[in-house]
This record gives sequence, structure tokens and C-alpha cells, in this order.
Amino acid sequence: MVITASGGAFRDWPLEKLSSATLTDALKHPNWSMGQKITIDSASMVNKLFELLEARWLFGEGEYDALIETKSLIHALIDYKDGSTTAHFAHADMRLPIAYALMGKVDTPIVDRIDLTRVGALEFRDIEKERYPIWEIKNDLLANPARGVIVNAANEVAIERFVAGEIRFIDISTMILRAYESFHTAPESVEAIFALDIEVRAFVRGLSC
Repeated sequence: MVITASGGAFRDWPLEKLSSATLTDALKHPNWSMGQKITIDSASMVNKLFELLEARWLFGEGEYDALIETKSLIHALIDYKDGSTTAHFAHADMRLPIAYALMGKVDTPIVDRIDLTRVGALEFRDIEKERYPIWEIKNDLLANPARGVIVNAANEVAIERFVAGEIRFIDISTMILRAYESFHTAPESVEAIFALDIEVRAFVRGLSC
């Protein structure tokens, strides 16, 4: 399975400018209208890391990856053993996944069908670690999905600090990576999850940039 990403607010920014990116800049998503946190997650690519984790938990061990599709018209691709691939096309509209979450089975039109003749061309890009440093831990996280609690806790605190003006945008990924390197526990109970969550949050709150 290959899921797609828009690339977020900074997909076309020169890398040297990222250190000066502001909260306002991070919220300028190119394709979607979403809440503050998920829009920041999109800019850092953390949201896509979580979506890969979701697929891993839902479908078990397998091959999962992501790439950038700049128009957000393809949302996932499935590769088959015979070498063929299918793609899921839909307009960028949150009503579609919400409908499935609420109804389970959807038999009525939720969004307009895509007219491929009007789309013209699609652009695909690799997710580069230079622009999205969090991608460094993708493979290890998919191999050890229980460690997702570390990423989640670190990310939430780092975003709180970014929104509060305490850190830069690029520090979000740095702090997540430092937490991931510092905690190696894979919690095996609900109690252990909450304990690790508290510990990671305290760790990230104490980090300096």
C-alpha cells in the first residue's frame, strides 16, 4: 500500500528558508482546509507517519510507504503481486472519509466525480528526509509500531511549543527525533502507554533548541 501526501505548506519552499517559517506560514495548506494541529502535522509530514502506522495496525505486517501527489486527487495506491497497481481517486474533501466513519457503508454520492480530462496531469514526488526529517524513522517505526506513542506524545508537546512561539517549526521534527532516540520502550499495556506518554511529554517540555 502506498498512501499519498500533499507535501504540506512548505513543499515548495527553499530548504534554507524553513528555519524562519512562522505559524501563519505553516497553516497555509496548499490543498486542504483542516484544523491547526493537523495542518502543522501535514507540513512536517508527521500526519503521514501516523497514517502509515494506522495502516500497519489495521492490516498487519506488509509493505507500506507514502509519496507526494501535489493535487491531492489520489489518496492511496495498492500494488498487486502481478505487478499492477490500482489508485483511489477523489476530490480533496473530508466529507468522504467522515461519511464512511459514520455510516460504514456509503451508497449515495458524497463528492463529485473527478473529470480526468480537466485534471490534465498529475505530479508525484519522493518524500525527502532533507525537507521532512521525521521520515528518518519511518521504517523503524513500522517495524516497531508500539513506539508510536513516543512520536505522538513528543509531537503534541512540540506543536504546543511551536504555537506558543517557544520553538521554530524545524524544531518540531528535531524534538520528536530526540525523544525517539531517547526512549526505547514498546509499552505492552494501557497503563504502560499512559506512563510512557507522561514521561515523553515531560522530556520534550524540557528540551532546549
